[in-house]
Amino acid sequence: MGFLDIDYSDAVELKVFSAGSEVNLRIIDADVKTSENTGGDYLRVDFEPIGEDMYKDIMHIFMLPTPNDRPKQANNRKLAIKKFCEAFKITLDPSREVDEYMVGAEGWAIVREEDDAEFGTKNRIKEFIAPK
Repeated sequence: MGFLDIDYSDAVELKVFSAGSEVNLRIIDADVKTSENTGGDYLRVDFEPIGEDMYKDIMHIFMLPTPNDRPKQANNRKLAIKKFCEAFKITLDPSREVDEYMVGAEGWAIVREEDDAEFGTKNRIKEFIAPK
């Protein structure tokens, strides 16, 4: 079979969940990066819907608190990470890379829909919810 000898007749557009759907997710990648725009660090987490192979994966960014944050802003950033950790039963471990202990964790979230000029409609996390 040649490189371009591919039967693509069964390929379909991946779906998105309707806004407000509760979705069971598994972490497939996690990484701490530094924003080129702000210089602040953030946690990027990629999720796949469990048992829903024909739905798009979901990416979420958590901005990490910085010394320059207003108290309310720092609190909201910490609270977002706290709710995520509770939903996925994760204990943060600064002695390890996040992908070493986050990948494979499962939890629940309510999603929203977002239109993206480059990738079309996709889901984003609206909120993380307690384990079911």
